[in-house]
Amino acid sequence: MDGRRNPTYRRRIATPIRLAFGLAHHVTQLSHFVAARRLLLQAGAGAIAFGLGLRGWMIHAPPTDFAGLFNNIFRTAQLVTLQFPTSLEHNIPWELQVARLAVPLVAVLATLNVLLGSLTRPLRLALLPITTGHTVVCGAEHLTDAALRLLLAQGRAIVAVSPTLDPARREALEGLGLTVLEADPTLASTFPEVNMRFASALILAEPNDLRNINLAILALETMHDRPAGMKPPVFALRIDRDDLACEWDLVSASGFRQHGIRSQRLCPERDGLEFELGRYLRALTKPEPARRTHVLVLGLIGGWPSILARLVVAIQHSDGELPLLTFVLTEEEEAALSTWRAARPGLDGFVETLVLARGAGILPDTQMLALWRARHMPPQLAIVLLGDADGMAAALGMGWSGNPFGTEEARILVRQSQEAPVFASLTAARSEWHGAAMLSAFGGLVRPESLDRLLTHRGDEIAMLLHGRLSGRLSAASDQPAGGPGYDALVWDTLLETQRDEARSQVAHAPVLLQAAGLELVPCPSPGVAVARALTAEQVEQMARVEHRRGHVTRVVQGAARVMMQSQEAQLPVRSDWLGLSEPERQRCRDVVLSLTTLMQEAGMYLVASDQPPREDPA
Repeated sequence: MDGRRNPTYRRRIATPIRLAFGLAHHVTQLSHFVAARRLLLQAGAGAIAFGLGLRGWMIHAPPTDFAGLFNNIFRTAQLVTLQFPTSLEHNIPWELQVARLAVPLVAVLATLNVLLGSLTRPLRLALLPITTGHTVVCGAEHLTDAALRLLLAQGRAIVAVSPTLDPARREALEGLGLTVLEADPTLASTFPEVNMRFASALILAEPNDLRNINLAILALETMHDRPAGMKPPVFALRIDRDDLACEWDLVSASGFRQHGIRSQRLCPERDGLEFELGRYLRALTKPEPARRTHVLVLGLIGGWPSILARLVVAIQHSDGELPLLTFVLTEEEEAALSTWRAARPGLDGFVETLVLARGAGILPDTQMLALWRARHMPPQLAIVLLGDADGMAAALGMGWSGNPFGTEEARILVRQSQEAPVFASLTAARSEWHGAAMLSAFGGLVRPESLDRLLTHRGDEIAMLLHGRLSGRLSAASDQPAGGPGYDALVWDTLLETQRDEARSQVAHAPVLLQAAGLELVPCPSPGVAVARALTAEQVEQMARVEHRRGHVTRVVQGAARVMMQSQEAQLPVRSDWLGLSEPERQRCRDVVLSLTTLMQEAGMYLVASDQPPREDPA
């Protein structure tokens, strides 16, 4: 019997493994520090050696003329060849002794990072067969450094698997504290080699949906020998396509649940947009009474269907008024958008769309653009879905006052395949930049918020409790079910991803619901003291209308690809008209509103009157 199945054995070896990984981590950090500042350290060591050597020669052989001074300088330069001094004679000044020891340091610093890396790399790899509780990552180069640091801050040992890595990128990953295994993860021997059956999590972040699914199946085959006493691992898969994600959700449910595995989805573009909208949603959905919500979308690239689906749901703020989506597209992009809309009948009942044709450049025809500006108010949000360089150029141009799109006061979200700190810098220094817009990047890399939510449930707390109450597992009055402990996160983990997304969507839409009733959430004025505010029947009804609209448009934008459990389908009204709903269907929407506002107030938020009047919807 494998001794690692014994909990006592695992506890006994856990401490030395952590110490070994900690030592390797600190040594690797030193190596990374030296590599990043190698020239500076070499120059400093060389200057110290030359300065001490020259001073030593000036003491040992004081010059009487210029020739003597030049001779001392020449002798100091000879220290580089280590030709003098060759003994520890007592009459040699200490400066010369220190200098001859400092000179070799200049040469050592040139290769110290390589030396340290060569020492720690075998140690890390040698520890893999006895490592437990670690996180295996395929596609670490597609995670932000902040996401990797988050995993390390949680005390996780991280093993990055990649078939080919640029030496500089490998050094960077090892400098962060990762163990890098250069191997093909599609080979049957790779996951056993990284001791996958004793891992706590598997993150598949490669930008290929099918490859990630295949890797998940290969990793699943190693779970048959996992000790029964170990906590089930988390499998986080990057799947950009919504239709594939929905189908995989159902197909994988039985196989993963058999091993207790939490299989959850990563979608950098959708998740990134969701997090950014969370920052701007209140301003976006609270225009003046005479100004409806208007969003400008420039280009279609990457996982734009997921982005549009999330966007259309987010801007549903009223049961009567349609938000406006203006697209600036090429002919090919317009055809793709038409196909996407045709697959979602009924979408026109939730959003008005307008397409402005663009040619080789970014701007549409001048006359068409002028007519658009005359008929519509400027957009409150612009989303740029172009290539990295084109997207950055367009976003910067759209931030200047007087730009053709009128977006100088808008929030501008730009899809980038790599980290783009320039946007945060410009936003923080808007007065110096002279641009008024708020710029943010989202997209290609997995963010720390996504991993934190999947691995620790941070950010899902209210969604978990909301699902528990609406499903009847928790009472409406508290977080406690009858005769049992609080809502178990393991129950949440057994749900389909579509069910978790539904609860998250309800929570994310809360600012919009409240604004529809003339309310907003602010931190509680007295920390630690919950201040509950009762809702009027009219406010509950107004918010219930918007909640119904959100749920219904979610079904529409997902189209035929949305596959859900029959029990969950039964909970969602199928009619879009509020007046056409039965009373039980309306009551379900009211229950969502009441449970959501109660949970948020219990979490320390406070309901106050908004500075904008509630929207008037048709009766």
